[in-house]
This record gives sequence, structure tokens and C-alpha cells, in this order.
Amino acid sequence: MKLIVFLLLSVLCSLSSTAQMTFSISGTIENSRGEKVPSVTVFIDGTSRAAQTDADGKYELANLSPGNLTVVTSRLGYVSERKPLLFSSQTSAGPVNRAVTLNFTLQDKSIVLDEVKIGDGSGRAEMLRLFNNRFLGFTENGLSCKILNTQVLELSTIRTVLVANSSDFMIIENKNLGYRIKYLLKRFTFNSSSFITNYDGDCIFEELPGSKRNRQQWAKNRKKVYDSSFMRYLRCLYDGTLSQTKFKTLEFADDPGAVNGRTVKKEVVDMRKYVSRVDSTFVKFAVNGKFFVMYGDRVDLVMAKVNAGTLPDWEFFSKHKVTRSEFNLYLDHTFIDKGGRYLDYRSFLLDGYWGGRQIGDRLPFSYVPE
Repeated sequence: MKLIVFLLLSVLCSLSSTAQMTFSISGTIENSRGEKVPSVTVFIDGTSRAAQTDADGKYELANLSPGNLTVVTSRLGYVSERKPLLFSSQTSAGPVNRAVTLNFTLQDKSIVLDEVKIGDGSGRAEMLRLFNNRFLGFTENGLSCKILNTQVLELSTIRTVLVANSSDFMIIENKNLGYRIKYLLKRFTFNSSSFITNYDGDCIFEELPGSKRNRQQWAKNRKKVYDSSFMRYLRCLYDGTLSQTKFKTLEFADDPGAVNGRTVKKEVVDMRKYVSRVDSTFVKFAVNGKFFVMYGDRVDLVMAKVNAGTLPDWEFFSKHKVTRSEFNLYLDHTFIDKGGRYLDYRSFLLDGYWGGRQIGDRLPFSYVPE
């Protein structure tokens, strides 16, 4: 697995700051031959912040807030580069606006063809249908999405596995949430035997133009997605407000005799014991084990069923409109900022409701409920 380099800026700072620290990132992009590369898109993953390099290969992204940021480059003919940054506030007498230099050296992109089995001309259409279902999602929001430029998708099959990547940004319109998403897909796989989907990529969000009525409906739809989302869960984990929400977190118990080889402990977990404050920007989340998270208006009714000694089946949750999700921290620890962003995309393994939320239910990290 490719090593990810982290840049740590100003950690372990005082919590009494009243000034909002902002950052700017600038630099030069060259290729492996030392030539300046113009027209490279440089963006912050999961946001609307983007810039392009000029004729001298220079770029700048200004007025960035502290937090976990991932800077990504994209240009046809070159391998996309990704650099996670850990920006932290500081309270020293230095400038409130800090300038950071971040240069890139891009490698030429070699074209490697996977084993392709497409049969007649209908093969790509079937692969594209399957890709849309697994990448955009089966939810109402996922089904409302449309990829406008499917020609940038490279699709192939290796035995029972569908493999995909994009040569350039996919342009995705989400008419339910009011976003146009530019998604640079690095790697997508769907195993039709195990029904496991994995993908990795980076994206830019843009607001769709719309009427006042459109914007009102989008705001309503976004809030509905946000309320039960993993992003909101992490934001509440950050500020210690999980107990004030409709989220209930249980811990899986090691019970080899239980159905599926596991059961849950009956007590609701106070997740604050796994969180420690690093500074005014980050909390450290460190925990072992796998957790079961419920959300909904009638979650207390479900909890009563759990307390009676059983874990309700899927139908019971569906009947009472309570979501059920699973997560475990895949690494020893991670750092979470107030926007719900975390250090290293490999940090968490999600299953259930959260695991099934695909691109059609994704919100930008800048999202704040109205």
C-alpha cells in the first residue's frame, strides 16, 4: 500500500485562542523531467476549493480553515497525487494568516489494461449499469444522480470482479441534493460473489443553479441525509454531544455461540471516554473493538428490545425507521476535526446503513444545517 506523507503544522496549542487562524497553500508543480506543468487542477478533497496552475506551474489556495485537509492534483497524462495535511490553530504572537509551500512532482501516467471480458457491444452498458448502482447507490438520492461524461470511465472485469477508474473527473449531477460533483476515481472494485464494494477517489463539490423553491427542497433533503450520517456522528464525537442526539452506540461482545458469531453488550457506550483533546482544532479518537450504532426517533423502543436480551432483526429496525450501522477504527487512532474529517481515509471500516451510503448521499465537509 502506498505510503501517505503527513504534514503536521502547529500542534498542542492553547485552547484560549480568540483569533481564527487561516492558511494559504501555494507551490509549483513540475513533471519528472523538471518541466513546469500548467493547467493542473489542485483542490481540497470533499470541498468546493480548487485552483489551476498558471503557465509557470504555480498555484495558490487561500483562506483555508484549520483541520484535516487533503490536497489533490489532477491533469490528463499524469498520475494524480494526494497529500494529507494536518492544519492546527496556534495562539502565538505570529500572523493569523499562515503561508505554507507545497510543491508536487508529477509522474507520467502509463496506460495499463486489465483483463477485459465484454463479449458483444452490450458488455460495457451492463458494466456501467452495475457501476452506477454500486458507486452512486440504491437510495433515492443515489438513483437521482447521473454521470454526465461516462466516457472517462475505464471499466473491465477480472473473473467476478468489476474494476473501474477514471481518466479524468467524472461529472456527477445530484438533483436531489443540488450538487454537481467532480469525482476523480482512483480505483473501484465490486465483487459479485461477495457483494463487497470498495473505491477510493477525491472530489470537488459545486452548487447546482436553481430557483428558491429548488434551494428550499435541497436544504430539506441535505438535512435529512446529514442527521443520521457518519459525518454528523463524528462531529458530535468531536464536541461531546452524542448523548444529546438520537444516536445510541453499543459495543459488540465476543460471543462465539451467538448468531453470526457475535452479539452486542446491552449498555449504551459513553464514547467520550475514547476521545481526548489535542488542541483547539483536533481531538484524538483511540479505541479497540467494533461498535453498533442506531439512529431514529424510536431508538429507545429498540433499546428496550436490546435490554430484554435480544438484538432485533432488520425488519424490526425498518418498521420503526431506526437505522443500524457498524464501525470499527481500523487504525490504532485517528485525529478528528470539528467538520467531521479524520486523518487517513483508511481509519474507519463502515458497514450497515453507513456502509451503504454511497456518492449519492455524500455532503461536502463545509456543510452546515440551515
